[in-house]
Amino acid sequence: MICNKTEFVRHYSELIRGKDFVEYESYYENSVIRFWKAFDRIQRLDLPPSPKVLDIGGGIMGVLLARIHGMHVRVISMYLPVVMVFPIRIIFRERLA
Repeated sequence: MICNKTEFVRHYSELIRGKDFVEYESYYENSVIRFWKAFDRIQRLDLPPSPKVLDIGGGIMGVLLARIHGMHVRVISMYLPVVMVFPIRIIFRERLA
């Protein structure tokens, strides 16, 4: 089911704003439209149900895709000491080596 922009902004506010990711709050406030455009492109790819997705970055898009569309997401970031997997599971980097 396609998430419209209004729903996305609501989810973004609940899931991302005020949380401890990497950047300052002003970054997330100013980036909602950029994240919406990327999210909307991804959701329109006609992917199979529950696809596996790799988010290379801070994990924001991974959180959004997992929580809104139920995708299975792995987040890898050079800034995080762990690999996050959604639905929520954390793998410490040492176990990946």
